[in-house]
Amino acid sequence: MKLFFFPDYTETNPYQNKLYSENPKSIKVLPGSIDEALAEIWRKKETAFHLHWPNVITANTENSYEFRLAIISFLKKIDVFIRLGGKFLWTVHNLLPHGTKYPDIDKWFHQEISDRAHFVLIHESGQLEVLRSEYGISEHKVRIIHHGNYIDSYTNT
Repeated sequence: MKLFFFPDYTETNPYQNKLYSENPKSIKVLPGSIDEALAEIWRKKETAFHLHWPNVITANTENSYEFRLAIISFLKKIDVFIRLGGKFLWTVHNLLPHGTKYPDIDKWFHQEISDRAHFVLIHESGQLEVLRSEYGISEHKVRIIHHGNYIDSYTNT
């Protein structure tokens, strides 16, 4: 199986490297967009797509119309990916992106993501109640993967 994760922050943040370092050898973990995950699943390969920070999908938009269009395009691709047998995972790092220009649209986007995700990953059990309240996420979808520490990841100053 190939697991594509997006976005790739491995150069600037040790989180993703630490998260994926313990995966079984049968899972090949690669940075990649939904387009790359779709290309893989079209080849009839077992594929998963792991979304971390959804705000990257809308980062280059200039107005609410482009913002919505980027979201709709992404969701359509996720729908096709799932229909082809792909597994979709989402790690909830933030309830909403920091400094969002369109909080209502972002909330709708996160709702759509949570509805589609096979698994929603959280870092601690206290998040579950908030996600149930905000997005109606079913407990059976949720997996808790505790956020590791950054000891030895940065120079001690």
